[in-house]
Amino acid sequence: PSTASPASFLLAGIAAGLEVANRPIVLPAMMVVWCGSLILMRSMRRIPRGRVAACLGCSAAGFALVAGALALAKGQCAGRAGILPDNGGINFYLANNENWRQTACARPGAEWNRILRFARENGAVSVAERDIFFRRKAWEYFRASPMVFLKGIAIRLHMFLCGREIPRNVDLYEYRVASPPLAALAWRIGGFGFPFGVLWPLAAAGAVVAFRRVGFPFAAMAMAFATGAAFFPAAGRYRIMIAPAVAVMAAVGAEEIARAIRERFARRVACGLSVFAVVFLLSAFPAHLPEERSPEFFRAELMRLAGLEKFESGMGDFGESLFRRAAGLAPDDAETLNYLACALARMGRKYEALGFAERAAAVSPDEPAYLANLANLLMAGGRPAEAEVLLLRAITLDHGTAELRINLGLCLAKQGRYAEAIEQFEEGLRLCPGHPLASQFLAAAREEAGAPRPPTCP
Repeated sequence: PSTASPASFLLAGIAAGLEVANRPIVLPAMMVVWCGSLILMRSMRRIPRGRVAACLGCSAAGFALVAGALALAKGQCAGRAGILPDNGGINFYLANNENWRQTACARPGAEWNRILRFARENGAVSVAERDIFFRRKAWEYFRASPMVFLKGIAIRLHMFLCGREIPRNVDLYEYRVASPPLAALAWRIGGFGFPFGVLWPLAAAGAVVAFRRVGFPFAAMAMAFATGAAFFPAAGRYRIMIAPAVAVMAAVGAEEIARAIRERFARRVACGLSVFAVVFLLSAFPAHLPEERSPEFFRAELMRLAGLEKFESGMGDFGESLFRRAAGLAPDDAETLNYLACALARMGRKYEALGFAERAAAVSPDEPAYLANLANLLMAGGRPAEAEVLLLRAITLDHGTAELRINLGLCLAKQGRYAEAIEQFEEGLRLCPGHPLASQFLAAAREEAGAPRPPTCP
């Protein structure tokens, strides 16, 4: 601080704004750093007050410059100004509700779609509406059960210290087989995980042993960062931003303990090793978390996602083989079975696809997408009456999806029930105005039923 210039503080403010835009959870840590800089500079009496004010003002101006530009851009694109992303509400809700242990483990795909459907059923359709809805639900949970809410925060603070990489969208350990450097730098044995299983204990020991010199600023920043992260689902990706500071503090801890051993400061050695042991145990226990599902589950998910990418790229045979490998690893994974059915159907093997679609619907009978896919295959096989039953159940579960209404309209039209089909096509257009297929199907159903078409503009 004694050599810093207003220009450097301006750049620091801009960097802080960009970091908050990338990961909003760093905002509490940024506030601690800003306040700490103010206290430190005020304590140095040789620094003029005018320079202190100029430096801190420049940092605030740099942050405001980035925040203002982001708020303006978001207002133009999304219709609502702000610097926080619109997925902040749902991430906040995932970690703060009465079933947060389940929602925090939600995987991309069917599990995630169920949460989005919950918002849609309550009238939150757009991205902005969903963000507001989920934030409101999380705060309602806090007001109803404040102590349970705080208990969840404490649990996730402990999870932040976990030495293992907690999976979120992906499981880092599944990629070790394809990357020798990653395999060397990230591994686990039981509850112990490298490198954080070593870095956290050493950093904590360094913060305690060298508290007056560098320990307090690090501890304050780390606690602020961890507190911000604790409001969201625990994941290894959130703490990667603080990894450089943790590594530096761990080096300080190792150096201080080694120096104390050389100089025979028994009290300092005992203090450092005690802190190391306590944090080491905290980072290794519990040895298993709900987020850490079986390796076969994540391997099957990886195969399924790879198969989906190949399938959507037009490589149907390759996609099918990956889906089958995923189904072999997780035979009861309904999402994999459903994708395999879709791949086989597009390749013309509808009879084989029907078997996998039936298995997917049997495993997850309350998932509308699986019911709709099975219904489509039944319609293609000339069984519209059976398809109608499935589509009606799917609409009961998810009454806000236009595609379900359109598919039901087609099913009714195949049975010659054009008046009912027209109602479903009109409802589909109400849910998704301008849907091109719904407009075509509606016109065809009106023509078959002999109903007059609505007037069109010349």
